Amino acid sequence: MFFPKKKQLKESPEKSNDSTGIDKIRIEQIQLITEQENIKKAIAIQYTQTVFAAYTSEKDLLLLSRNITSYAEKKSTSEIQPVEVKELRCIDLYHFGWNIWNHFRTGNQLQMAAFLKKIFPSILGNVETETIKRHLKDDEQRGIIQIRKDLSEE
Repeated sequence: MFFPKKKQLKESPEKSNDSTGIDKIRIEQIQLITEQENIKKAIAIQYTQTVFAAYTSEKDLLLLSRNITSYAEKKSTSEIQPVEVKELRCIDLYHFGWNIWNHFRTGNQLQMAAFLKKIFPSILGNVETETIKRHLKDDEQRGIIQIRKDLSEE
């Protein structure tokens, strides 16, 4: 009396249309996510090339861009290749690391520190990974490379 029986719904051809509709939505969402990830990578690479253009060779700039792509795609650090830079100090590389980490929010800051150490061994090779991590965001206004809240903004 208090709880009337629910009407039994007959299975209809609409049910199969629902699954194709859901499949279509799923594919669209996957494409949207992929597109957003690609845009994010493009912004990071553009930022990297702009920041490092004056401080490294064209070959190393391409290597650095590939390294950033590997980081964004969460690939193994074995694919990371070292890059030589001139005139930049540790603080600049820390800030660069913070900006990239903050942009992607991939992994933790310790992983970013290890990533930086592997990319820039000539400058950071003798610095402990834990030390790099602690100083990623130090002295935000100091250095050539400064902390940025958003890489897509100048």
